[in-house]
Amino acid sequence: MAAEYSKPWKTRTGKTTQSQRPTADRDRAILLVLLDTGIRASELCNLMLYDYDDQRGRLHIQHGKGDKPRAVYLGDRARKSIWRYLAERRPKAVGSLFATKTGAPIERNNLRSTLQGIAKLAGVQDLTVHKFRHTFAITFLRNGGNVAELQRILGHTTIQMSLHYARLADVDIEAAGKSYSPADNWRL
Repeated sequence: MAAEYSKPWKTRTGKTTQSQRPTADRDRAILLVLLDTGIRASELCNLMLYDYDDQRGRLHIQHGKGDKPRAVYLGDRARKSIWRYLAERRPKAVGSLFATKTGAPIERNNLRSTLQGIAKLAGVQDLTVHKFRHTFAITFLRNGGNVAELQRILGHTTIQMSLHYARLADVDIEAAGKSYSPADNWRL
């Protein structure tokens, strides 16, 4: 079964990112971007301000895995969280999209410690970028997205890679089997 975050985790983490910590707006924006896009840690850390198109809600990933560029799109909540974070950060908002308190670009070790801090405050374990990637992939498919779309969003070269990241839980397969049963739906 693919690792993903549960609803209780989402609630606790959401409350944690709404705290009065100095980095709360940034941290909330990071969590929502990770959840909304499934991007890798290196891709998030390499985002520059000019990679974000606030009009379209698009993030341009300049250097994905294999140095392949792609675009990913954000929903309204993630867009609003970036707007709030950048409004707080101005006029210091130059260079990297996500920065440390000192204005330096966020690096993978900063991101890891940020996620560990949020996990500790929320009372959850093992909060990683890769679990956000799994959660995104599974949720995307559960919400009606298809594997070909997922492949492009995640930046995979083959469908098999996307299927690996987006394994459906047995519960989903059971529910699908029951709800899509031709015999039941035809009412024979």
